[in-house]
Amino acid sequence: MHVDPIFASGDRGARATYSWAMAAAQHRGQGSVLGLAWNKYLQQLQQKPLRTKALTSACIAGLSDVIAQRIIKGHFSTDHNWRRTLAIVFYGFLWNGPSAHFWQKLMEWLFKGKSDMATVLKKASSS
Repeated sequence: MHVDPIFASGDRGARATYSWAMAAAQHRGQGSVLGLAWNKYLQQLQQKPLRTKALTSACIAGLSDVIAQRIIKGHFSTDHNWRRTLAIVFYGFLWNGPSAHFWQKLMEWLFKGKSDMATVLKKASSS
């Protein structure tokens, strides 16, 4: 089983955030399909973080383009530009998701061991 370096490094902040998210998901979603899907997503995020973030970014980017095209045209028609949507999906998968993953790793490394509010704000403002 692959363990994300953030969790193996002993970073209490990252572990606490993950533990809180898992506990909240389990409490809210016991038995529901959405709750089970969320738990599976969090499990994949821990086991295969880069792949999970790339796929998540691709899905969100593709969905946002479909919605944007629908808003621009005022309706969902047969002249939807699927080539554009596919290009944006690939952008999310190949660039946006991985770059955000490694940027977060860099921020965790730069601010290692610090979990006070000022550090959290510095991390967020540098994104």
